Amino acid sequence: MGKREQRGMMVILFVLAGLTPLVFRLVWVVLNPELSFRDEVIYLDLARHLAVEGRYALSPEYGFALRWPPGLPLLLAAVGMVAPVSALTALVVNSLLSWGTILVYAVAVGWVTRRPIAVAAMLLAGGLHPSFLFLGATSYPHTLQAFTMAMLVLGMAWVARPDAPGPPRSGHALWMGAWLGIGALAVPANLFIVPAVLLWLYLIHPARILPHAFLALIGLALVVGPWTLRNLHVEKEFTLISASAGQQIFYGYNEKTDMNAGAMIPIPDSLQARLATAQSAKEADRAYWQYGMSWIRENPGRAIGLYGLKFLNFFRWDTGPLFTRTEETPFRTWVARGTTLVVFSLFMAGAVFLWRAQPHVVYTAGAMILLSAAGYALFITRYRYRLPLEPLMLFVGVWGWHLRRQFPEKDRPT
Repeated sequence: MGKREQRGMMVILFVLAGLTPLVFRLVWVVLNPELSFRDEVIYLDLARHLAVEGRYALSPEYGFALRWPPGLPLLLAAVGMVAPVSALTALVVNSLLSWGTILVYAVAVGWVTRRPIAVAAMLLAGGLHPSFLFLGATSYPHTLQAFTMAMLVLGMAWVARPDAPGPPRSGHALWMGAWLGIGALAVPANLFIVPAVLLWLYLIHPARILPHAFLALIGLALVVGPWTLRNLHVEKEFTLISASAGQQIFYGYNEKTDMNAGAMIPIPDSLQARLATAQSAKEADRAYWQYGMSWIRENPGRAIGLYGLKFLNFFRWDTGPLFTRTEETPFRTWVARGTTLVVFSLFMAGAVFLWRAQPHVVYTAGAMILLSAAGYALFITRYRYRLPLEPLMLFVGVWGWHLRRQFPEKDRPT
């Protein structure tokens, strides 16, 4: 086969590897409307108010708008400039975000490996990842968060590529901070991984850690700051992104909760009375916070035990309750379990080889995963909260598995 034919085959391979997951996602959306989460209607309502009225508001039956982070509604409202803000539009946008996430990781794999087969492996493994397909078939902000994580990894891959001119420059730090901020607007828990990005900046260029860390935080502030100022102006109180931490504490730490999620326990009458008279999301969340922290102070041993269980739950191998409009089936449960085993096994196997060549990447990826688990465990952990990190695990696995060829068989880690 000549070079022209080889290039033609590669083009066909990339088109099939890239478009197959997209087509699968769009078909999945149409055929599985019951997978939607109950919160989707609220994000859609926020987007409609933004698109039609230009204000961040909810219909009265949904409560205070500031309970919900603005990232996904802002994106849907922007799409509303060219298409109707509807449930179908939201699902298509989320499917495209999910697909785009894998494309970004595939570009990153191409930069660091220079191997078309590795790019195709990332496209197919990530693009057809069953649980990530599921996330992409719902209008949930964690898909946008996953895309921002992919852009962070793209920044790391740019520096790690074989022909990179040297350590990161100031623009890299700003890039990382800005994408951290966009991810936080989608899912405020994204702020948990800020130390991991600072760790990467330190490991890649220790001598410049102070200016680079400062620039990364500036990039983060430039994205999140305007929303915080908006909250201060409209709500008359400081709220960094959204006001829901107190409610998460209240439902995440109580007598009836378990390791997978917060139990929707009956709200005490005294708390109901405070919520009924609350004039803002911040005031309502403060009431939740006080009740939740009161339980923690009265039950410190139980709270510590719950924290440990919630941390472990972040790494569960099946979905647990997903709170969709349909119950989980045994088939879906075992698909999730099989996927988890494959992703974790590939991640650990690849990390062994990648650690010997690019240890800073392994340390950073590990920190992102552990910090997310530790942060979510302060409130609630669920299977889907880990899904934005699974393409990262596949990226580490594919890159590391490619690097195994650099080590003689006798020197390979066992």
